[in-house]
Amino acid sequence: MVRMPPAHFRPDVSYGEGYRAPSAHEARRRIAADIARSYNLQLQSPESGWPMPALGVECFVMRVPAERSVNTVIAAIDQDPRAAWAQPVQSFRGLGYNDPLFPLQPTARQWHLQELHSASTGRSVRIAELDSGVDRNHPDLVGQIAAFEDFTDRPERAEAHGTAIAGILVARANNGVGIAGIAPRARLLALRACWRGERDATECNSFTLAKAMQSAIDRGAQIVNLSVGGPADRLLRELIDRALARGIVVVAAADPAAELGGFPASHRGVVSVAMDTDGGAPPLTVATVAAPGHDVPATGAGGGWTFVTGSSFAAAEVSGLIALLLEQNPDLRPEQIQILLGGEQRGVRDAGAPAPKSIDACRVLSAVAGACVCACPRALTSDVSAQR
Repeated sequence: MVRMPPAHFRPDVSYGEGYRAPSAHEARRRIAADIARSYNLQLQSPESGWPMPALGVECFVMRVPAERSVNTVIAAIDQDPRAAWAQPVQSFRGLGYNDPLFPLQPTARQWHLQELHSASTGRSVRIAELDSGVDRNHPDLVGQIAAFEDFTDRPERAEAHGTAIAGILVARANNGVGIAGIAPRARLLALRACWRGERDATECNSFTLAKAMQSAIDRGAQIVNLSVGGPADRLLRELIDRALARGIVVVAAADPAAELGGFPASHRGVVSVAMDTDGGAPPLTVATVAAPGHDVPATGAGGGWTFVTGSSFAAAEVSGLIALLLEQNPDLRPEQIQILLGGEQRGVRDAGAPAPKSIDACRVLSAVAGACVCACPRALTSDVSAQR
């Protein structure tokens, strides 16, 4: 990471070149090239050199020779005043998997989706999906994608994981085919940071995810959905912190096989989502909330539909629900949404059960709307009053 100067030094002066100006970029690239030469590294091109103005750095990717230790090189560059810091490019994966189908468990039935949509559909709320490629020609997704950008170096294609997440979020409602997304009137930013790897696994890395996160911030996303997991990563951690500071809600899938749910789900301020234990999954007590994640009907790459299982898809459900909340109250802060979804016994059911608590979507949306949107129990009155 090479430091970048502030975009503007005085409020009354416009600096026309900006972060991506050729001269500014070339100056930073020369610094990166000098660093690469100093440590006998190979500066990657053309993908190398991506501005991260949210952090005030430009990110360059360098290849370490096979016979050298990556950690040793990083430690040396960290001490070099020409660099802000160095880190490995780490691998992330989608947290979904294909099991034999269980009996159908419609998410719409569990969350009373039709009743929720009578109050809110996520209209105009901007959701950034950082995932693999989305099938933009799918009949349930045509016209639902507000923007698409590819941050990988792989051929563009429609991929299963990203297409399923997109459908769970924004699939067209009441169109006579397929499914209804949780937030069908939201504006989806499909930011391809992952790709289909070996054995159909969804793979990403620090650099592709960071580029997509910077784009989400630049595009004014209100929600970022990260249905991926991997090792703790400084670059992504810093970008997530900048997003949270700007009021962007970050939702991540909790990995049941990783300590504390893995990263980014375990990062402070992130809404971490586990699969609902009603589906038979073991409880993951470190997640913020649990949501339906077993046999979720979803859009499939190539125009069909499928059923998917995993915390990836539970996270998408929660991102969609948050879009419904933000339509009702765009001023809600990430920390307020955390409380609504899983804190202070508000917006949850089975209060005596181990955390994470399953979301009662009707109660949560009613609390923000200030009126019952489903068949509301008498006990809801205090929740509604507390959120007005």
